[in-house]
Amino acid sequence: MRSLYQTGRETLEDAEVLMLGGYCRRAHVRDGMNILDLEREWGILTLYLFEV
Repeated sequence: MRSLYQTGRETLEDAEVLMLGGYCRRAHVRDGMNILDLEREWGILTLYLFEV
């Protein structure tokens, strides 16, 4: 796994976007899929998927 802070100048938001993108790639998430978000916190993954 690569580091989310590759240059040391990334923000927390940059790292979060890289992390969420990694989750989606590993899960093979594609347009048109139905996603059930069981996350108990803020639903960050759901918001990310809505935006991309």
